[in-house]
Amino acid sequence: LLKNDLFVIPQTEVDITLSIAHEDDESLIHRGENVTIEGRITAKDETFVAFEAVVINIDDDIYEIITNENGTFEVTHSLVSNHELGLDIAFVVFSETTYYIGNQTNTTFEVYGSSYFDSVRVDGNWFDQRIVRGGEIVVTGILVDDLGNRLNGNISSKIGSQTLNNATFTNDTTFIITGNVPEIYRNNHTLQLDYLGMEYPYLKASDSYKSQENILVPTVIKFDFEPSTVFAGDNVNVSI
Repeated sequence: LLKNDLFVIPQTEVDITLSIAHEDDESLIHRGENVTIEGRITAKDETFVAFEAVVINIDDDIYEIITNENGTFEVTHSLVSNHELGLDIAFVVFSETTYYIGNQTNTTFEVYGSSYFDSVRVDGNWFDQRIVRGGEIVVTGILVDDLGNRLNGNISSKIGSQTLNNATFTNDTTFIITGNVPEIYRNNHTLQLDYLGMEYPYLKASDSYKSQENILVPTVIKFDFEPSTVFAGDNVNVSI
């Protein structure tokens, strides 16, 4: 009669945590920036799964790393500069070993872009397009994202504390803003433009565009003639 000894090595289930954050702990992750992917593997008995291999997959890039003595793993990943905006996902896979049953998990993160104002021009309705108090003001320019794509959307604008009209857009997405300068303004006042970003949820609203605009005060020159009625060849006195 043959007798065989059978050795059974019990395997333990594991839990995996996974998170993604900006490399510099900023609140928003932008395309073209670095993110830190980190996590931990623990066994059901709450011991750390140390010095075991995990595979991380993000944006078709694959990272094979080893957990440390605390069961943690970490890798830095660079997002491409033209990364699509919105939700992205990363996966981590822990394959079965002699002592542990395999497991996997994933997590999502949001990728944002940015916007800015370009080619801004400010004109008034006085001589040489200068701005005068009580006169009209016209602001034109373009709004683009961080890839250079032109945008249209909700732009707020003001000069000093005076709110200007809503922006309209031409076919080539040049924005036009009009308004009136208050009668009490003179000297320098700040023109401010803000893109509110509501049309594109993952496009971060731009920083305010600000410029100092010089507002002129029109003057009227009055002439007095003496005598008031003159004829050709007469001498007159002119006072201003």
